Amino acid sequence: RPSPRGGDKPAGAQGGEWGKAAAAAEKLQATGSPLLSFLIGSIIGAVVMYRAHFWCLAIPCFAVLLLIADILAAFARKPPAPANNAPAATTTPAAPAPTP
Repeated sequence: RPSPRGGDKPAGAQGGEWGKAAAAAEKLQATGSPLLSFLIGSIIGAVVMYRAHFWCLAIPCFAVLLLIADILAAFARKPPAPANNAPAATTTPAAPAPTP
């Protein structure tokens, strides 16, 4: 007898409603850890922002500014090396000027 929801398997057969529930439970378990981590992190962030206001952003902003300054200083000290596929600079003597 066909399933009331369509298809050729009865509702109690493997892959039916119980199979779908088991697959949904596996998906929930797979996404549960990242979801829980995000939830905990957002709660901690909200509490820190409530208690520390602007100052909770000071350390990350300072770290980003230090990274930018370090990258700029590295470029100022030494220019990047040429790529391996760049044509080599050749110094050929100039041809003598023709004499009249």
